[in-house]
Amino acid sequence: MQRIAASGVVGASIEDYRGDAAQPFYDIELAVERVQAARQAVDDLAYPFILTARAECFLYGHPQPFDEAIKRLNRYAAAGADCLYAPGIRDIELIAELVSAVDGPVNVVMGLSGSPLSVAQLRAAGVGRISIGGSLARATLGLVRRAAEEMLEQGSFDFASGQIPDRELCELFSTSRRQE
Repeated sequence: MQRIAASGVVGASIEDYRGDAAQPFYDIELAVERVQAARQAVDDLAYPFILTARAECFLYGHPQPFDEAIKRLNRYAAAGADCLYAPGIRDIELIAELVSAVDGPVNVVMGLSGSPLSVAQLRAAGVGRISIGGSLARATLGLVRRAAEEMLEQGSFDFASGQIPDRELCELFSTSRRQE
């Protein structure tokens, strides 16, 4: 974790999934120790660092994912996690229940297929952070696929009508803009 933080990264996630289907989750005491060690590694940084702790219960088949996620996330908060995340929840009522049962800001991932919730709905449910994972990249690749299909099947280039003009792109990526 110290090498990651030394690179200038401003945040990281600690997962409790072991990668083993037979025993998918770290023992809760070891999982808490991992969060504590990560917190200690980044506490002395000269800049803010967001440590997110993840309870993977919904993704990897825990028999009681909601109750276990609450237990784990509250322990991770007490161990020093800044943000708490139980990936795999898409139901707004369940998200609201989780938020009210967890002692700290809860992250929810949006932009996945089948998750039509809005920022307003998530805010009303008390969500503290919204992430989008790789959704922008996947959406971009979807546009590339549709453009390729259009060129191949229709022989047209209508996809180009929605592009950002070169001048605007240059302004977005200019060093003078970053210094403002």
